[in-house]
Amino acid sequence: MKRIILLAFLCTTTLVMAQRINHVQEAIANYDYEAALTLIAKEKPTIPLLLQKGKAQRGLGMNTEALSTYQEIITNDTANTRAYIEAAECCRSLAKYQQALKYYEQALDLNPENKYVRIQYIGLLLSLQKFQDALGESSLMTEKDSSAIALHLQAQSFEGMGELLPATGCYYNIGEIPRRLSCRRQARRTEHSRFLFQRSN
Repeated sequence: MKRIILLAFLCTTTLVMAQRINHVQEAIANYDYEAALTLIAKEKPTIPLLLQKGKAQRGLGMNTEALSTYQEIITNDTANTRAYIEAAECCRSLAKYQQALKYYEQALDLNPENKYVRIQYIGLLLSLQKFQDALGESSLMTEKDSSAIALHLQAQSFEGMGELLPATGCYYNIGEIPRRLSCRRQARRTEHSRFLFQRSN
């Protein structure tokens, strides 16, 4: 009899907890982030609830608080790839680019096959003009993935390093007309002509 009562109690408790989490998910799905944060505050913090809390905080533009939430998750669960990814995204929005790179690297260490993380990582390297690093990462990616996005990232890496011929090859492989390269070449020719004209006068 005691076992039945205990089992009934546990089932009820689990059902109530699941129902509360569903209310949080429903609030987030409806973009009612303030309501989600209110519901989360009433609960004991768990990893799934903290992930929802971070998402709600980011939805409200509270990126510093969201970063703290994701860092709390990382402290408690060092193998949580999603927490590293979300922390990196927060760092990017806060212009903490070096810290974002580290979080992306940690996420890639945990899951090297995660295409989204690799694309974001390479994109950040490109925006920071770390073209050599971006080329290394994009080359690793194109060994297994010949998609347009992988080749485009590799082309941008070559382009950033001033290696226009390999960049053109990448663009050709994905069927893009390398107009950007043509425009850059024309701009360089114009600049060179202007320099020579000024020099002769």
